[in-house]
Amino acid sequence: MCDTDEHIRIGETASSWLPQMLRKVCAAPGGCDVNDYAGVIGVFEHTDLHQFKYGAGDSDWASYGDILALSGDYYPDEAAIGAQANMTEKLLAAWHAALKAGSLKDLKDPDKPEMVKRAMSNWPHFGHDALDIWLRVHREAIDMAIRGRNSKMTTAEMNDVAVQGLGMTSQLFAGLVLALRHNAFGDHYLSDFFSAGHLRVPRYEFFKFLGGSSLGRTIPGTATALKDAPGGVDIGRDADIASVLSGISHDEDGLWGLWCKFHFGDRSLNGLGGIAAVEGRGDAPAPSTTISGFYARGDDGLMDANNATTRSLSFYAIGLSIRDILIASVTGKDPSSANATWGHVLWQPDDYWTAVGGKPSPTPLYAALSLVPRPNDPDATWTSRKSNHESTINHFPLLKPEGGFSAYYDGLKKHMCDDTTVSRPDKFTVRSYMRTVVPIPGVGPPIPVTGGDYSPGSKDYFDFLHYLEHGGDVVPAAVWRGTEYTAMLARYGKYKAG
Repeated sequence: MCDTDEHIRIGETASSWLPQMLRKVCAAPGGCDVNDYAGVIGVFEHTDLHQFKYGAGDSDWASYGDILALSGDYYPDEAAIGAQANMTEKLLAAWHAALKAGSLKDLKDPDKPEMVKRAMSNWPHFGHDALDIWLRVHREAIDMAIRGRNSKMTTAEMNDVAVQGLGMTSQLFAGLVLALRHNAFGDHYLSDFFSAGHLRVPRYEFFKFLGGSSLGRTIPGTATALKDAPGGVDIGRDADIASVLSGISHDEDGLWGLWCKFHFGDRSLNGLGGIAAVEGRGDAPAPSTTISGFYARGDDGLMDANNATTRSLSFYAIGLSIRDILIASVTGKDPSSANATWGHVLWQPDDYWTAVGGKPSPTPLYAALSLVPRPNDPDATWTSRKSNHESTINHFPLLKPEGGFSAYYDGLKKHMCDDTTVSRPDKFTVRSYMRTVVPIPGVGPPIPVTGGDYSPGSKDYFDFLHYLEHGGDVVPAAVWRGTEYTAMLARYGKYKAG
């Protein structure tokens, strides 16, 4: 997951382009009377970001970026945002105060224990599972916008607090506002694809590989280790192996960064027809820029100078996602049918894909997916070299599907094109523990385990599942589980808390 402040920034930047995008869609041949959307344009032109009302209180308002940031990390669905309005208000107040101050150093997250608990089963933020959620929510949002265009909103939808809070009675308005709110919830998962720590972690597949059911294999004492770490949190249960190793992989890739390309070849961005060049609430991608390779940082690295291209791509992808909702509202059509013939003079296939340099082949279901990064191949074996913005070779991963990442990425690409999930990886190799801990100042180095050959290619460079359960004649599994793993959790807890 990007950090919450980064999710807010991504959502608010992209949604700040909405008035210009909507005017452009309406002005196209066969478009609409832009005055039909005056209420929506006014909402998104206001700088107070009072866009979506979620509760009865006077201050219970959220922006597109707020909804994007809260979904998944804090709340499992939109209903929970309003059902827990008091916590929502506290969360948004804390984050926006920190953003206004320009520093998150003193941020006191009022719901951090719950967030950490959810992180123990957060596979919807990675790979196929993230794509599944985004496609489902995006299509639901498109359907809402189309029903608003066709005056088919339900009574419950017309009475929704987000509609009533803005004092609007138009079905067209209600359909678009509810569609945008729903889409913001889904765009959290799309924006996660632009954080390096989410690109090489097949989170659920690895969880299953280590025997995951509801929690997976847990290690006694890890709850205490996380709780007792400086600034630690009480998650109420021991952590499972897959979640912690996935977390370390996520943090390592995010810290060191990954060099990437696109799944669908080079992309040439046109600034959404010049719209994205309009000053918004953050950086905008430069128009007419052809992009082939780029460097991506992870969580807490969005504003890193070396992450500029990936940052722009994240803004642009969310902008394209929002544009899909606007097209659906204006035309009454799902933008994915731009792959065929609409029988409508507006947004013909070539026009839809111009924003990303033309229609790629094979073709993803929606234009935003053409910008999802695909990491370059890693080093063939472990070395001390880490990825950096001056080299295009990525460091050797902590977790690696048996046979490498190419099949995994090819399957993800196919998923983007036809919404079918091909066979997922079911076996993994895991880098020896001596290579796993990211060196964090003040946390300390790994504690060596006595005995064993930890060099790449050795029998100890290992079938991790067998190693955990049997240990063999190298290092008894009980010793590793009882001593080293708990120490690793203590360091990990301190790192995450810091």
